[in-house]
Amino acid sequence: MKKKYRWMAAATVAVLAIGGCSFFPEGKYLLNFQYAEAETSEGTFTVAHLSNGASGRRVIFLHGTPGPSNDTMSNNNTKSTIEGLEFVIVHRLGWGRTTPRRPVTSLMAQAEAILPLLVEKDGKKPIIVGFSYGGPVAAMIAAKYGDKIGGMIQVAGAIDPDLEPDPHFMQNFGNLSWVSPFVPEGLHTANQELLTLEDELRLMAPMLERISAPTVVLHGTADGNVDYGNVDFMRARFSNAASLEIVTIEGGGHGAGFRNNLLFQAIKKLADEDFNTPVRDIKVDLSRCSLCFVE
Repeated sequence: MKKKYRWMAAATVAVLAIGGCSFFPEGKYLLNFQYAEAETSEGTFTVAHLSNGASGRRVIFLHGTPGPSNDTMSNNNTKSTIEGLEFVIVHRLGWGRTTPRRPVTSLMAQAEAILPLLVEKDGKKPIIVGFSYGGPVAAMIAAKYGDKIGGMIQVAGAIDPDLEPDPHFMQNFGNLSWVSPFVPEGLHTANQELLTLEDELRLMAPMLERISAPTVVLHGTADGNVDYGNVDFMRARFSNAASLEIVTIEGGGHGAGFRNNLLFQAIKKLADEDFNTPVRDIKVDLSRCSLCFVE
């Protein structure tokens, strides 16, 4: 399983020009770009993010790696959302329109960059959604800024350092000093994030017990990119979360959390603070949710 993961990671990086680990497929609606200055342990950054401008509770999405490619995320999604929630899609450090654009492998710095976006609206704290590599960034935010968030959703999150495989030889080759200058920027950034992730996860692991926000985990049992075994690690390490629901998607792959509206059910559960109702029983008003997927 570990060998397959690294092969798939290498293959994903190789086709970066086609697209990245964005949240939603390309759509016809254009969201508005906004920018926030963030002071981090890796320097000052201008963090680009897309917002639908809704007045409701903020939901912040953190993409995986590879991330935004050719600004495809700027064409994603819609002007409307679930029950008037404000959807904010971040270009993480190193990606898209966030500047300076250089690889930042520190999960702490990635989390610090999100601090200016953790805006409470009408007494409602934001919900953080992390997909794939965005999962550990979300976990770091929840551990470091737990008093500023109202919930966390892990979608196929890579959290367990012991499940990170050894790098594929092509990744190490691309990282050689005499090769890396010729590697395309996006491929180089993705490779840096993947090569250092295990060490970063080990640094973060002792902090996970600080997570107190209500949490939902969505993960497919047949995920070929991020081992389903991460769920057991999260169940053990997120033990201090105010509530924790694990949603197992039998036979689901890496993107299974986006199917059958599970992600949007999870968002609505946390936004409504309906912690006693299972995610699959949450009702989502599809007429007001152009982002929801129906299969």
